[in-house]
Amino acid sequence: MSIQLPIYPRIMKVLLCLFSVFMIFLPEVKSQSTTDHGQIQQVIDRFIDGINHADTIKIKQCIDQNLGLLTVFSDKKKNILAAELPEMFLQSVSRMNTQKNWEEQFNCQIETDGIIASVWCSYNFYHNDKIVHCGVNAYQLYKTRKGWKIIQVTDSRKTFNCQPQIKESANE
Repeated sequence: MSIQLPIYPRIMKVLLCLFSVFMIFLPEVKSQSTTDHGQIQQVIDRFIDGINHADTIKIKQCIDQNLGLLTVFSDKKKNILAAELPEMFLQSVSRMNTQKNWEEQFNCQIETDGIIASVWCSYNFYHNDKIVHCGVNAYQLYKTRKGWKIIQVTDSRKTFNCQPQIKESANE
């Protein structure tokens, strides 16, 4: 003769089992997300470093061959969308005077599901140590067998309300 437990204890046993399984795999999921975030940030940093050093080889290592490039120019009155071919972008970077021009990127926010990622970073672009424009770089990436690749860069470009990024000193 078997004794049937009331439904409530059986539900509790199932929930307890599910909770236990969830807790076992949670650190692995969190660890993968942390690893992806770090890898994604490295790709974005390497891309900007390539721009700042006019290093098209470094940039090419970060981008997919089907890269899309869009810029939205704003003058407070209107916004204008412009597209650029990757070849034109790489050519302009290769001619950039890295002694006078450089881009500072900060406050990057990364969202990913482990397959694709979106990165949103504020930036300032300098010429002769003066901010000439600023805005946001919005990146789309996807994960390949060889790592994360940038498939889209869309940036906003404005010449108003640009503020230098205040760097914290090492002593603080």
